[in-house]
Amino acid sequence: MGQSRKRIIGNGDIRYTAYYDDLRGRRRSAGTFASKKAADAAWRNAESLQQSGHPGDLRAGQRPFADYVATAWLPNHVMEPTTRQSYHYNLDRHIIPWFGPMKMADILPIHVREWVIDMVTRGVTPATIRHQKIILSAVFTTALNDFVIRLHPCRGVKTPTVPIKSFRILAPDALADQRGYPAASIRAIQVLSSLIASARGTVTPPAVAAIE
Repeated sequence: MGQSRKRIIGNGDIRYTAYYDDLRGRRRSAGTFASKKAADAAWRNAESLQQSGHPGDLRAGQRPFADYVATAWLPNHVMEPTTRQSYHYNLDRHIIPWFGPMKMADILPIHVREWVIDMVTRGVTPATIRHQKIILSAVFTTALNDFVIRLHPCRGVKTPTVPIKSFRILAPDALADQRGYPAASIRAIQVLSSLIASARGTVTPPAVAAIE
């Protein structure tokens, strides 16, 4: 069961620190208050959150984004070494400069939208913006699952549309005439190209006599 403890600070004033036990039985602080009544309410609220299925350290959301990423998310996020290196680069270049000093619980969808607009204004490509949002969303998904935050700020935030390249597939005979390749090889290339285009949803008629 939680409790409030009286403390006397440097100038002689009295403060009350609220304590509660987390799900692992560890003693946690729910904050320090000017009155015992407020401290009692704080530890009772902390226990209530745990019983309602919303456990977690109530101070976790007050951590700066940069600190959470560096000490909690990156070290405990399973990924390939090359992916980790890429995440470090993208976080340092596009994400930490914007969100770094902000408290996790204070970051809202409007802040993410402002960040997207800032990248658009600076000429960052749509594909890069989408990739940055994927990384940012992964951070907040983990934070939400760990009850560090109560709201996922990336949900509902759109990024610029990434242009899709269209593929115009050259007919075998036309390609053979232009390049001098054997017709059988050209047909094999066409089949492979058709499969790639089908996967991308960009199939065009095979009789087009040009390739982009």
